[in-house]
Amino acid sequence: MPDGIIPYFARDIGFALDQQDTLSTQHAVFSKSPPRQGYYVEIPGMFHINFTDAPAWTPLAQSLGLSGPLDGRRGHDIVRAYTTAFFTGHLTDGPAGLLRQPPPWPEARVETRPS
Repeated sequence: MPDGIIPYFARDIGFALDQQDTLSTQHAVFSKSPPRQGYYVEIPGMFHINFTDAPAWTPLAQSLGLSGPLDGRRGHDIVRAYTTAFFTGHLTDGPAGLLRQPPPWPEARVETRPS
C-alpha cells in the first residue's frame, strides 16, 4: 500500500475513537456547568458535516462515508427543533419544554443539569 494511504476501514476506526474522545470532552464540560444551566444534546448518527447543507446537496455524501448514517433532513429537523427550543427559552423567556422532556426522536439524547 502506498505511503499516506489509509484503508477506509482503518480511517473509520480512527474516526470513531476520535469522535468518542470529543464526546467525552464535551460531556465533561457539560458536567461542570451550573445546576439547571446546561444542556447536553447528542445525536448519534450525525457527523460534523451533517450540521451543514452538504448531505442535502448530494446523496453521495452518505454513500462515501462523509456524512453520518442519519438521514440529512431528519438530522436538520432535530437540530432545528432543539436550537429553537433553546433560543425560545433563553432569549424570550418562553418555554423550553423540548429541552426538559424525553426526546421525541429515538436518535436524540438529552441531559440537563439537575438542580
